[in-house]
Amino acid sequence: MPNARFTDAGAAQIGKVTTAGSFAGYNLMDAVPPFPWGITAGPDGALWFAENAGNDIGRITTSGTMSELPIPTSGASPLDITTGSDGNLWFTENSAGQLGTVTL
Repeated sequence: MPNARFTDAGAAQIGKVTTAGSFAGYNLMDAVPPFPWGITAGPDGALWFAENAGNDIGRITTSGTMSELPIPTSGASPLDITTGSDGNLWFTENSAGQLGTVTL
């Protein structure tokens, strides 16, 4: 069984729990808490998550390297994200009332 990853909005971290039960947290890069929300395994082997207050889509590798993609819709407040059957990442733009996509 692989390690599990989760978002911790209050701590502005992506968390990891191992099969042995130990926890680790990876701090997000933003100076203002981005409130990570929703996480999905991407077709590239990385984990992708929505940064609600940061208005970004974040990416973290299994080794903990992070990057961010800004959402072009100002104030979109992304919440949920999933990998579609088309291989793209789809996310909700909560404040904009629409869906966004990331094509890898």
